[in-house]
Amino acid sequence: EPPLQPGIHLTASIGVAYCRQGSSTADRLFSEADRRLYAAKHQGRDRVISDPAPASAIMPGRVVT
Repeated sequence: EPPLQPGIHLTASIGVAYCRQGSSTADRLFSEADRRLYAAKHQGRDRVISDPAPASAIMPGRVVT
């Protein structure tokens, strides 16, 4: 697939954190995702770093505020 514009190449590093029912605050969740993001960047381009989803993780698509 051709690049978006000649000379531009995009890569992505992603950190994934799971919200555990009753044990995660928004600050902790963002902190865990941020830590994993920088681990992904350290390991190289186009990486996703995540812990395995716990059985108590909130189902995808559900947002708790």
